[in-house]
Amino acid sequence: MIFSFSVLGILLNSLLLVLIIYSSKPQLGNYRNLLKVFTLNDILMATLHAIVRPSSFSSGSALGVFSYTYPRDKHPLALTCGWYTVPFTLMNINFLHRFWSVRR
Repeated sequence: MIFSFSVLGILLNSLLLVLIIYSSKPQLGNYRNLLKVFTLNDILMATLHAIVRPSSFSSGSALGVFSYTYPRDKHPLALTCGWYTVPFTLMNINFLHRFWSVRR
């Protein structure tokens, strides 16, 4: 089931990437590149999610994360959890880009 959502995410983001490349106006400038970066990040994140297949469990107030694919190896799971911070960094870049564009 999760694999089908990952495939759907990869396909829709790939379609979005094609639309950004071929249908967006060149006047968007650097914002167009930022949209491409967001889309590529989502494609990579969906691919990583399909490969690692992370899941979570809780016991009382504790929360744990584990991988169905790599139950004994912590590195793919650490990469997946760390990758979730990338969109926050991209959002900060997006806000700075908008701020500087409005200032000009």
